[in-house]
Order: sequence, then structure tokens, then C-alpha cells
Amino acid sequence: MERAADAAGTARRRIATACALALWVLGLDAWFHGPIFHGHLSAPAALLLLLASVVVALTALRAGGGPRLTRGFAVAAAVVCVLATVVRLPALAAPGSLISSDSAVAGIIAQELRAGQLPPPIYAPGFPYEGTLKAQLTALLGRSMTAVGTPLLYAVCSHLFYLIWTVAVMLLARDVGGIRAALGAGLFMAVPPRFLMAFSLNNVGQYPEVNALGTLGLALLMGGQGLLLPGFLIGLAVWQQLLGVYFVIVAALAAALTPEWRRAGRWAGGVAGFVAGSYPVWAWNAGHGWATLDFFRRGSKDPAARLAGLPERLVQTMAVSFPKMFGLTDAGFYPALATALGLALPLLVLAMLWARRRDALEGRGRRAVFLVGVLFIVVVGVFCVSKFSYRGLRRPRYLIPVYTSAAVALGWGLDALARRSRAAAAAAALALLGLDAVGLVPWLRGRAPVEAMNEAFLGQAQGLGIRTGYTGFWIGPRFSFLSEGRLVLSGELGPDVSWVHPAHAARVRTDGPDALVVDQPDLARALQRRLAALGVRHERTDVGRFTILHHLSRRVGLEELSGYDAEQTRARGEGDEMPEDPTN
Repeated sequence: MERAADAAGTARRRIATACALALWVLGLDAWFHGPIFHGHLSAPAALLLLLASVVVALTALRAGGGPRLTRGFAVAAAVVCVLATVVRLPALAAPGSLISSDSAVAGIIAQELRAGQLPPPIYAPGFPYEGTLKAQLTALLGRSMTAVGTPLLYAVCSHLFYLIWTVAVMLLARDVGGIRAALGAGLFMAVPPRFLMAFSLNNVGQYPEVNALGTLGLALLMGGQGLLLPGFLIGLAVWQQLLGVYFVIVAALAAALTPEWRRAGRWAGGVAGFVAGSYPVWAWNAGHGWATLDFFRRGSKDPAARLAGLPERLVQTMAVSFPKMFGLTDAGFYPALATALGLALPLLVLAMLWARRRDALEGRGRRAVFLVGVLFIVVVGVFCVSKFSYRGLRRPRYLIPVYTSAAVALGWGLDALARRSRAAAAAAALALLGLDAVGLVPWLRGRAPVEAMNEAFLGQAQGLGIRTGYTGFWIGPRFSFLSEGRLVLSGELGPDVSWVHPAHAARVRTDGPDALVVDQPDLARALQRRLAALGVRHERTDVGRFTILHHLSRRVGLEELSGYDAEQTRARGEGDEMPEDPTN
């Protein structure tokens, strides 16, 4: 009788799960005007479908038992989340200081969605590998909180995703070393190195989202509830950023190497969840020539050459990227010492994997030590054979998932040390926090001055009556977003023209430009010489490091300014730290 009841309950749960996935896909298709409904359903109807899918999914999850959280873990997670929020308050209080033109791209989408100016896009225009989940959530929050500015809501959404990532890391650490390990890992995430803090808030590249969703997906593999929900979360992560492929590889290896997950039904559930979570990727690419795959094709070299260069790239990663990631570069250590100390946490990951190898071999994908160990090896290995180990050594954004493995290993190490001496464990934790603070505190203190500089520029532009203008990429999207649309600067002037928002370009061509803006003295002089040659009178105003050329005697076409910067262009390499970017 009991067995029959269990079988009936399992069948109902599977039906509910299938219904939730179907409703989710249909809701997303309606929301994004996809290939199923072709935009024939309204936005409220699409939202109702998505909400219904969430309700049905929660019902199925509850019926299956769901992830089990003890009261002690819940309290620890809450304390860590509060600490992480308090530490970030100086940055959250100055949301404009967290915005660069890179991060403003999706922010502008959020602004226009909030104002109802465009249908919801799957990707930011021109970036078919950066999903818009956070932009959609920011816009929804903005419509219900009309008095709050979009930049603040944008930063808060990033922070919320970071808190989800933090809790997921704590779940993994608890499996390795108990509640004390979870607290140690959470402490590292709450008071992180400056590099992680900056990229958890500056909205560049969707790193909080992809790591939150991917890490939570790995954490849920341990719950014994199957592969469907982890697959769904990892699919969402892939939509947000192709860095999610790291988590796909880890989950696939876990499923292949864990005996009870090798059944066809288990794999089918995982694949169904992944396809549903990543549905926007397939819906968009099916109509755009699979342009997302260009991310992998661009700059690619012969695979044999990549593998041959692996030892050299690994050495460079250890000498340059790890010291940057773990705060040694900020602390000003000599290069040799920074390299040695920067290896401490990566080596601790390997030590944990060796010490808990029996758990890893016996539990495979059901044990955190296996998951974070494989994640570390996959991330470092793929990075070192990719083009980003050449272009991104000094700004190692594509290594950010390594923080998950490092935090779990640190929690395990502190727990092991505390078993011998609590004082020694406390001293080690304080030493690490002190090291992090060397780079972190100045960065946090620097938020208010950057915010003031932004406000001074926008205030001056408003006082001069400037509504439109031409500038370069590193200025245009940033201030167009921070002004909440009051100032529209098209980044077509150069010297960097990485991205131009079509709506902004059209607005400036139609209504302006009222001004030309540059951020380098030599560019300002070159631009003034060009205006003089064109017979265009103007006025000049300097605000901080920005030069505004305004009150032009006649309308100036972009083609008239072409090549003005031919001799003055200053190269900005992607591999550089780019200190002029205030969000770094």
C-alpha cells in the first residue's frame, strides 16, 4: 500500500515538473516574442505563465522534499548575508560609481524596459552572449518602485545575485567540513578581495548571475533530488554568460561518473531542465544564424598550438592572475612573493581534494569536494588553453568561478585548523581578512568621490543646456545611463567605438549634437583643431578629466570629425587593468 502511494506521489510530482517546464518555456517565448507565439500573447499573459510555472515548480519541489536546510545553517547564512551587505554599503550608497560603459549596456536596456520603450530583448544588442535576466528584474523592480533610480536598482540586483552565490558556496562548504567550514567560506565571500568585490557589483559581464545560478545548480546536485533542477539553473547561467559552460562541463562529468545518475531517465531530466533554463539561447540563435557561437570562434587558434602553450599560460596565470585575484597585487608584494602567496588558496583546493579523495571517489557528483575540485580544474584548464589567458591575465574575469572552489577550500582548511587550535584558526582568518582589506578599503572609500565626479559632470552638462552629444564608448553609455535619459551621448566619436546604441545614435543625429565630449587633453586639442578647420566656433568647459566642447556655432556631422584622433589615439588593451575605469 505504501509503495503504491509512493509511486503515485512520484508520478504526480513528475507530471507537475513537466507542466512547470512547459509553462516556463511557453511563458519565456511569449515574453520574448519567440518562435512559438510570435508575439501574439501580451506581456501580462506571458508574466502569468511564468508565475504559474514557478508556483507549480515550488509545489513539485516541496512534494519531493526539496533541499534540506538546518536551523543552524540558516542562521549562519543570514549572518553572512547581513555582513556582506554591510561591507558593501559604501558602494551601494554610491551606485553611479559602480557603472562603467561596459556595465551600462545592459543598464540602458533595463531603463528602456522600465519606461516601456522596447520589447524585452534576450541579449543586449551587439552582445549575443550577455543575457538580460538582471536587466529584466531591474525593470520590473523599477516599475513597482517608481521613486528609486535605475542605477541603484541595478546595483541591488547584482548584490542579491551575489548573496545567492554566497549561500550556494556555504552549502558546498558545509558538505565538506560542516557548519564551521560553511562560516569560513561565507566569511571569505562576505569580505572578499578587491577584485571579487568590484566584479560582484560593477555589472560587467553578468558575473554575479552566472556564478550564483551555476554554483547553486552544483550545490543542488548534492540533494539527491535528481538532475532536472540543477540542469535548469545551469541552463539559466549559460543564458546569462557563456562562462556558464564551465558549470555544464562539471555537471556533465558529475552525471557521467555517478553510477545512480547514469540511467536514461535521470539524463533526460537533466537535459530537459537545461534546455528549459537556456531556452532563450536557442530561441534567439535559431533566428540569428547562431551568432552566439562566434564568441568561441573569434580569435581561435589551432588546438594543438593551444595545448602546446598550456605550460607557459599556466605559469603566467599563477604569476599574474592569481596574485590579482587574491589581493596580493593590491598589497604591493614583490612579484616573486606575490606569486608564492597567490598560490596558497589554489594549492589548498588541491590539498582538500587529496585529503577528501575517498569522499570524492565514493560520492562523485553527490559530494561537494568532487564538484568544487573538478570546477577548479576545469576553470583553470579551460582558461589556460583559451584566448583569454593571453588577453585577460591582468583582468582575469574568466577565472572568477575559481573563487567558489577557493572559498570552500578555505572553509575546510579553517575547520581543520580549528579542530587543533581555535586561536590559530581565528588568527588565520583575521590575517586573510586583513590582506583583503588592503585593497578593499581604499576601493570602498573611493566610491563617494567617483559618484561626486559623475554628478558634477552631469550637473555641468545640464547647466550648459546639453541634451545630446558625441563622445567615445568609455564615456557615452555610462553617462547616458546615469542621467536616466536626460543626456544622450552617442559613442560614435571615438577613439573607442566598441558599441553604439542604435536609439542613441538616431537621437543625436536628429536632435544634435549639442556638444562633443572627450576625456584626454590631447584628444581635446585635436578636436578643437578640427572644429577650427571647419570654421565652427565653440566654447570649452573642463569638468574633472572631461572636456566638453559646446555651444557649437552650427550643427556638426559625425563624418566631418572622422579621423580627428588619428595621431592622438591611446590604445586600451583588454588585458590591462584599465585604471581609468572607476569600477575596477
